[in-house]
Amino acid sequence: MDYPFKDDTLFRGTSNTLEYLSMNVNTDVIEMAQKYKVFGGNKYPNLRAFRIKNINTRLMRPGAPSKAATKFALSVSSKLEILAVEDIAMEATIVPSIVEHGHMSSLQLLAIPDAFLTLSHIVVLLEQTPMLTDLHCHYTGV
Repeated sequence: MDYPFKDDTLFRGTSNTLEYLSMNVNTDVIEMAQKYKVFGGNKYPNLRAFRIKNINTRLMRPGAPSKAATKFALSVSSKLEILAVEDIAMEATIVPSIVEHGHMSSLQLLAIPDAFLTLSHIVVLLEQTPMLTDLHCHYTGV
């Protein structure tokens, strides 16, 4: 099902109450979210879980949804406990992004099943996310 609106209607008025957000996105949804700054900084201080999945990768620029999702997820709240980004074009750049923002201390589950991480990426993630109990990713070796 496509997002039913051409603007940010569903996101209006939810900034202080939204705790869980799960989105299957396509090009139109990502462009709408960027246009209306849905993925803008610190709009959702109570968001605890965020999942975004690219449902039509062939039609999107590689990495576009995962970069937008990462930017959004890292700008929301220090209360974020679950972050899941599913995109076959996922790049390991999510690791430096988490380190750069440095406020993911409450993150308990990080699911980036399409990311290929090295052991050094994993070590850095573990250092920066002390509450992390689950990490879902591909391991590429040393």
